[in-house]
Amino acid sequence: MESDDVGTVAPQILEGRLLNPSCRVEEVTSVAQFMALRDVWRQVLDKSQQHTPFLTYEWFQCCLAGYLRHKALFVLVIRDGPEVLGIAPWWRYHDVVRGIPVRRLGFIMGPDTPEVDFISQQGQRAIVLETVLNHCFSLRKDAWDMLTLSQWPIASPHYSVLEQLLQQKHQAFCKGIVSKTLYLPIQMGWEAYLRTRSSKFRKTYRNIMNRINKLNNVEIQCIRQNVTGDIWQDILSVSKKSWKFQAEMAIASGSEAERFFEVLTNMASQQGWLFVWLLKVDTFPIAMEYGLAYAGRVYALRADFDESYKEFSPGAFLEYHIIKYLFEEGYCEYNLGPGLNAYKFHWTDHIRDNTFFSIYNITAKGIIMSLLERRLIPLLRHLRDIKENIIKVKFELRGGS
Repeated sequence: MESDDVGTVAPQILEGRLLNPSCRVEEVTSVAQFMALRDVWRQVLDKSQQHTPFLTYEWFQCCLAGYLRHKALFVLVIRDGPEVLGIAPWWRYHDVVRGIPVRRLGFIMGPDTPEVDFISQQGQRAIVLETVLNHCFSLRKDAWDMLTLSQWPIASPHYSVLEQLLQQKHQAFCKGIVSKTLYLPIQMGWEAYLRTRSSKFRKTYRNIMNRINKLNNVEIQCIRQNVTGDIWQDILSVSKKSWKFQAEMAIASGSEAERFFEVLTNMASQQGWLFVWLLKVDTFPIAMEYGLAYAGRVYALRADFDESYKEFSPGAFLEYHIIKYLFEEGYCEYNLGPGLNAYKFHWTDHIRDNTFFSIYNITAKGIIMSLLERRLIPLLRHLRDIKENIIKVKFELRGGS
């Protein structure tokens, strides 16, 4: 994660005062308090017009079930009288950055969180963010050193507002791209879409179909409800036979991820979001894709296949049928999951950027981290680039030998 920009003083775009002095902040620091927020959370999210499953109360509940250990809740609820204008879904924890122990604030999230954001009513975003900043830099200034907002979509309606506020208040921050994800807009029929793909693409997938169809009793299942509970065992079965399991990257590789996905499976089934696909041979699962369907969009979170069937390309076979299904059933978008893997570019070249935004408090460690991240590290990178260019020029002057 590297910063590509740092905070500097910019022309004032928002007034340099608290936009609504009647706003107050309620800190939610216990699970019991969080549980009591369910209805309010849903109301604010509905008024926010932020249509994503990853800002729902249920999603954060799953994150807490899997990853709350060694962290403490620090959800900020912004109220104007009895009305809730917004929520900062945060937790706080101790971390080590550049070898320095720091107290950190950040979004509640897990390794499988594709995106996360503030939640605020439309028309209240600046009020919500300025109230949050004022609370953190005044009333809670002794409780943290760094606030890092990661997996934050650069297209977030809050992004530019927060940047303007920080610049105006002369508060130190740096930002950069932390991840990129590919997505496929579905805007035509399946056959028309296939005609936009290369002849090599179509030939490759015909060969994959032919290889898989030589196996006995091939079956594809799309599971939308975990009625019997068997789906979870099938998911774990594929996970434990994938190459990711040996690399400790699979769902079944750790208790936290396993707990998160077990809770998510039950919750998504109840909410109607579950979108799990299984490829089976002789009733045994050999490939799976775990996703969520929400508001016409599908989000792939995990995909695994049985390594012993690698020569048959079971993952590619399943992906083909999933995407075909989405076109035929009228979905509007397919998000291919984290990472710019080469095979994903066979399907699309549409990319979304997620950013990190690190804000530094005026504490001893906050000031040290600000100097490191915003001054020293960029200087060292610049000097490294100069050295590499000098070496390159000398190499070229010697005739490249």
